[in-house]
Amino acid sequence: MLRCDWLDAGTGSVQPLPEFRAPPIEQLARDGVGGFVALTSWHHDYTIEESVRAFDAAGRERWVVGERHGSDEHVFSPEDLTVTSDGVVVVLENVGDRLKRFGRDGRALGSIPLKTAWGREPNYVAGLEADVAGGVIVYDFQGSPEFVHMRADGSVSESYTPALADGRRFRAIGNLQQGVGGQRWTSDGSALMRVSIDGTVEQVIGTAPDSGALQHVVGMHITNEGRIHAIDERSGSVHVFDANGQRERTCRPAVDDYDEDLSLPSITVTDVGDIYVERDKSGQRPGAARSARRRPGIRRDLASHRAHLEMDSCVAGATRRQH
Repeated sequence: MLRCDWLDAGTGSVQPLPEFRAPPIEQLARDGVGGFVALTSWHHDYTIEESVRAFDAAGRERWVVGERHGSDEHVFSPEDLTVTSDGVVVVLENVGDRLKRFGRDGRALGSIPLKTAWGREPNYVAGLEADVAGGVIVYDFQGSPEFVHMRADGSVSESYTPALADGRRFRAIGNLQQGVGGQRWTSDGSALMRVSIDGTVEQVIGTAPDSGALQHVVGMHITNEGRIHAIDERSGSVHVFDANGQRERTCRPAVDDYDEDLSLPSITVTDVGDIYVERDKSGQRPGAARSARRRPGIRRDLASHRAHLEMDSCVAGATRRQH
C-alpha cells in the first residue's frame, strides 16, 4: 500500500494522511470538494487489477469502482480519468474507446462510445482533461485530429491538432489543458504553448522552436571528409559543420515533412552531399508504456518516413523531395 501526504503549496508544509490505503496509483485528479479520485493498478503475476477509487480530504476511501468488461457500472482497461467542473468523474477507456461517467457518490451515470460521438474511429486514446464548462478534452494519440473537445452531453464542440503558426506540428506533452479563462495550453516538452480554437499556437512561454538553431541533437553523422551533420529534435533541421566545427549551412525540412518532433532518427549523407533522414512514424506518447503493454500495436502506423534534403536546397531551405 502507498503512503499519501497533503502538500500545502503556499507554505510548503507536508501533512501525512495516516488513514490512506490504496494500491499503486496510475492517475489522480482532485474532486472539487477537498478530496480526490485515483486510477489504481495492482500488478499480479499474470494479471493487472485496475480500479477507480475516491478518497475524502483525510485520505479515507469513500467508494471503489472495480473492473469488468461490458458494464457501465465498472471500468475496463482505463487509461486516464478526470473530474469535470460540475463534479462528474469521467474515465477514459483505452481498449473500448469510450468514456465512463460516475457521480461524486460513485454511482454510474452512463457511457459514451467515442466512435459514435466523433463520427470516426479513434486511433489510440491516451489522455483526458476537464474543461471549464463541464466537458472534457480527449487526447487521441496520432489521431486525425489529435484533440477532441467534448461538451457535457457528449457532443463534440471542436477538434484540432496543435501546430505552430507556419503549420509545423509537434508532439504534445501533458495533454491539452484549459485555464480558468478558457485558454488552451499544451507543451512540446521545452516550452508552454497557448493554442487557439483551431489548434494554432498563439503564445509561447519558454524557448520557441527555431529551425535555424541547434537546440537538442537526436542524431549525427560525420562524412569521410570530416563534415559534421547534426539533427535537431524540435525543428528537424540538419545543421552542417566543417571538420573544425564551423557552421557551413542549415538544411531546413518543409512544413509537412514531419508530423511531430523527431525521435531517434537515422541519417545518411551521400557522396554528393544529399542528406536522408529516416524515422519510425509510429511515435511514442510520453508515459504511455502502460498502454503499449496492454494493447501493443493496435491501429499504429508502423511505416517509416524518409525526407530527402538535396544539397542545393540547404542554404535557402526551399526544395524538398519525399521518398
